[in-house]
Formats: sequence, C-alpha cells, structure tokens
Amino acid sequence: MGDGQLRKVLGELAAMDALLVVHTEDAAELAEPRGPGNGALLAARPPRAERRGLERVIAAARLTGGRAHVAPFAAAECAAMLAAARSVGVRVSAQTSPHYLCLPAEAAPDDDPDYRCRPPLRSDANRAALWRALLDDAGDGDTVASVGSGHRPGTGVAAVRWLLPALWTAARRRALGLADLSRWTAERPAALVGLSAKGAIAVGRDADLVAFDPDAEQQVPPGGGPYTGRRLAGRVLATWVSGQETAPGRLANGTAAGPGGGALLPGRS
Repeated sequence: MGDGQLRKVLGELAAMDALLVVHTEDAAELAEPRGPGNGALLAARPPRAERRGLERVIAAARLTGGRAHVAPFAAAECAAMLAAARSVGVRVSAQTSPHYLCLPAEAAPDDDPDYRCRPPLRSDANRAALWRALLDDAGDGDTVASVGSGHRPGTGVAAVRWLLPALWTAARRRALGLADLSRWTAERPAALVGLSAKGAIAVGRDADLVAFDPDAEQQVPPGGGPYTGRRLAGRVLATWVSGQETAPGRLANGTAAGPGGGALLPGRS
C-alpha cells in the first residue's frame, strides 16, 4: 500500500472512528531469503523493515487523525517511536505475540519450520526489550498494549493450545500475576476494538471464561509447535464461550472441531 492510499484509508476510517490493524513490515526493505532456514529468514526481514513501515503509519495517522494498531509488533527498537508518537497525540498502538516474548531466535533450530513466522523471531536482547515495553507503565502504559495469539497455521507459529501456559511461564518468572495476563490478552484488546461485552468478568458481559490451574506443570508433547519438549507452568482445565462449556476437540455448539483437534470458537451471528 502506497503512502497516498494509506492516508486515504486512515482518513476514511477516522470519519467512522474505526481502527486500522496493520502489519508494518515495509516490502521495500525485505529480501528473498538466501536459503531455507530460519537464520536466512531473519536476515531477509530485518528490524528496519518494521521501523520504516511504522514511520509511514505514524505519519499517515498524524495527518489524518486515524487510529492504527500494529499487529504483530516484533522489533522492540520501534517501541520508542510508538511512545513518542503517542505523547504528541498520534493514535497508534501495538500488540505483540507470545512467541516473540518467549522464544528468542538463538533458541530456534535453523531447520525447524515450527519456529518460522513473519516477522521472524528476533534476538534474546530484543525479546527482553519487548518485555520492558509491555511492562512500561509510564504515561498511559499501553504503547505495546496487548498480546495476541499470532496463531497462523501454515504460514506461521501454530501452537494456540500452548500459548497461555507459555505466556504464564514467562510472566511468572517476572513475578507477574494472572491479572496482568488478563489485561494484555482480554481487557485491552476488547477495549481497543470496542467489544464492550468482552474483556472482563462482570454483570452484563459475555461469559467467556477459562478455568486455569497456575501451579500445574506439564511437558509439551510432540506436535506442540515450537514449545514441543518444553516444560511449562499452568494448565487449562475448561473453557466456556458465552456460558457454554466447550470440550477438547468440540465447538461450543457441540459440533466437531476441524483437523488437528483444536477447539475453534464459533462465529457469532
């Protein structure tokens, strides 16, 4: 999308106070990987691609007053740009994903496609900086506002079953609590997109609930994507969608889930 088209889209969305969710890797800064491995992918998609794309989004949002949300946000060096833009009233925010918070590039076997995603996993130093951006409570405290699953079977990390235990394992090491996870994964995303019935346990809200044992430990079996073989804290015991309990491999309406056994959530009419 060119700059003119980006401004036009954001201008139209601003008139509706609607949100543009944007992947900010600039295609002009990307290259074809020089090999099939994860290292080649990382070299072909450098942080400057995210930085250049974010510069364009911030400029368009500043001119139009539109709301833009970066998803996914992986290059931690761009957090300062987000914070600076927000400090002068630009309506831009971002979300990261559990694999960027939990899995550094140094731990990714070069030939394992389970670790392959776009943007790619970055360094352990970048991972630590992402945590700092997520935990930064200066100002409005939501420059990197939320954590989305980043679940993309076929073209990215596919491990939705293990995302909550993985995120909880990393959060608990930092003396954080379940309230923090709830804020990042439910409260803030719901508020961002205007889903007033979601994001909290309260009278009048949808009864979308999860029973979670934070003290249980489990080793991820084969088929767990990049978390295979890792020992994680926390176990999901049950889930409810709009008050209806789901079962493993079943949807909330009782029908069978798709291939792979994941209990996908049904659409709402």
